[in-house]
Amino acid sequence: MKAAQLIKEIRGTPGEIWGNVVIPTRGQVVMRLNGDLLQTQQRLAWGLEQQENYTRLSKITSISIVEGRIWWLLWLGFATLVFYIGVIFIIAFFLVKQQWIVIHGGGENLILFFRQRDAEKVKLFRQTVFNLARQPSSPTPPLDSSPPNP
Repeated sequence: MKAAQLIKEIRGTPGEIWGNVVIPTRGQVVMRLNGDLLQTQQRLAWGLEQQENYTRLSKITSISIVEGRIWWLLWLGFATLVFYIGVIFIIAFFLVKQQWIVIHGGGENLILFFRQRDAEKVKLFRQTVFNLARQPSSPTPPLDSSPPNP
């Protein structure tokens, strides 16, 4: 992909924050640029729940791309170490990584887990969002454009 290419949409798995840990949840999420808005559509729990968010690009404060371990593998490994199967979970903890993007803004965190093959596309999407967020927005027109009465 070219560096100058604009990426206006990414897809992945939604995530949630539990305490200090970010975990993927069941479902699909699509983040799409729609004018001066970031539209996020989520289908959770086998399509039983749907959520749609709109965030102004001017409200986005930061975007993080994170790579981390799957912590529940370590805890499952310790719990099953007595049965020797825990060794497999502990080794998997050190070998398997996940990647996700977190968009901070408007008092919320939008999380999307993605695959390694989509990493370049996600980086280009982040750059596109930053470029659009830095552009000055058009001024809001006045509510009444008629001249004031003398």
